[in-house]
Amino acid sequence: MDQSDHQMSIEYVKFRPLEQEGMLPQLVNCYQQVFADPPWSEWLKCPLCNRHWGAEDRTLVESELHSQHCGVSLQEFWPTETVRSDIINEISGHASCWLALMDGQVIGFCWGYPITPADLANKLALPNLVTVLETQFGLVAHYAYQDDIGVLNAYRGRGIARRSMPGVSRGSKP
Repeated sequence: MDQSDHQMSIEYVKFRPLEQEGMLPQLVNCYQQVFADPPWSEWLKCPLCNRHWGAEDRTLVESELHSQHCGVSLQEFWPTETVRSDIINEISGHASCWLALMDGQVIGFCWGYPITPADLANKLALPNLVTVLETQFGLVAHYAYQDDIGVLNAYRGRGIARRSMPGVSRGSKP
């Protein structure tokens, strides 16, 4: 099956976690897998020194590190309950979330929401952001903040992420 065949079987659905709880475990799993792979490589971490390893380091972790570092057990970088809670908190109210599905399985996601300049500055830990935004755009009550977007490694490079973003033509080219 070539690349265009894969794209044709991908379905994009709007997601609301409290109304579609059955899809939430798939989204959590997809999120964990996306960020475990490069470029983020956030699979496991040492709770003492915060060094982290990605899924590509699985052999090293299992053979040489024996799932320990600094004398303690490695922890999931993105624990299931933390990801689940974050999704429920962030995808509420005026948020927009889209899932990319292939054969009913979540292979990608995208969510964002309106946010005040002050809240955005706090979220990103950028204290001068409000001033920069006001200088660039004047006084704006809310910005459209794209919080997270990801596609499983096996499906990257096919335009799936772009097609999952609201307002972007599903058939447009880069």
